[in-house]
Amino acid sequence: MRAETGFLLRGVLAYLPWYQRRLKRRAHTGGTDSARYCYSVWLRHLIQLHQHGCGSRFQNVAELGPGDSIGVGLAALLSGAEHYVALDIFPYTHHERWLAMLEDLIDLFARRAPVPDDREFPSVRPRLERYDYPQHLLAGAWLEAARLDQLRKDIDASGSERVRYICPWFDAAEVRRESIDLIFSQAVMEHVTNLKEAYQASFEWLKAGGLASHIIDFRSHGVSEAWNGHWRYPERLWSLAVARREFTMNREPLSTHLNLARRSGFEIVHCQKEVRGDGLPRQRLARPFRDLTDEDHRVSGTHLILRKPGPAP
Repeated sequence: MRAETGFLLRGVLAYLPWYQRRLKRRAHTGGTDSARYCYSVWLRHLIQLHQHGCGSRFQNVAELGPGDSIGVGLAALLSGAEHYVALDIFPYTHHERWLAMLEDLIDLFARRAPVPDDREFPSVRPRLERYDYPQHLLAGAWLEAARLDQLRKDIDASGSERVRYICPWFDAAEVRRESIDLIFSQAVMEHVTNLKEAYQASFEWLKAGGLASHIIDFRSHGVSEAWNGHWRYPERLWSLAVARREFTMNREPLSTHLNLARRSGFEIVHCQKEVRGDGLPRQRLARPFRDLTDEDHRVSGTHLILRKPGPAP
């Protein structure tokens, strides 16, 4: 009950100008300012993509919602990608931190450090069977001194073609059609307000045979002590509480994501579901959440791998 009361109180306070300024000063998305976190996230995506027959070399990579830094994208560049574009709605990251993040990531790759596991990052998904360094996926010469020097220059430069940061993005025209090999996100799609637009734009950006890899967290994100407690609020009360916030949840369940992905033209390659048996019972949820399917009512997170039909790029 304490979490619910705090959530509603913060929602009311967000209408006050002084509190809005305070929120903007303290705004962050959490996690991505840590090189070890970024290294772990990228390698988990890469390993899972390879395990599901999707390859491990992606020349042009895009990320939805990079958060506090572009560290996960820099890890992709250190794994062989040639171009990376970050797409966000709010400018959480700061350009002056990028070079320091790059150096920390270079050190991790050069040492072939194991993937930071669930003991260090218990909430990070997807979970892996093994956390040793994936040498079989990273045998290329991507840490050569000349390449690293050029990468440092590209990151330090403003408007480099190798590293692009687009904020805010609102439509598919922000990225050239059929130019991307892989789009990924980490606990972002549950925050996107226009999911239909996001899936359609991603489909347009990808080349034929291109892939999307999304970790989606359906939990309440601290709004409630119950993992599914964000579904207990009627729409009017929820809208009032989140109207002035930059970072909130769309409250859509797994089936919405699967349906929108399919309608956009994607094939579902992999859908790993994290199922829970606890949480609020149906009778304590608001409508229309009482009518969720049994699967939607129990799935607290998923790893979706999607493919745009066509030959692999």
